[in-house]
Amino acid sequence: MIQDDPPPFSPDQDLYVFVSEQETFGDFNDSDSLVWMKEGLEYGDWYSGPNGDGTFTFSASVTASEVGKTITSPFQASYFF
Repeated sequence: MIQDDPPPFSPDQDLYVFVSEQETFGDFNDSDSLVWMKEGLEYGDWYSGPNGDGTFTFSASVTASEVGKTITSPFQASYFF
């Protein structure tokens, strides 16, 4: 999704990762779809994180619904705000 008037750039960003059975996602208030949130990331910071290399990892298990079991792979969407 491209915004006509994007917000001004900020080096401080929050990462939100959602998993959905829908190809197009837009319900950012759906806490059931939110699987990971990392706040306070700094754009261009290559030294943060547990290994000091700018990376963060997260693992999660997601239970698929009956409809979701027919999808070859779930959709994952990551957004920075």
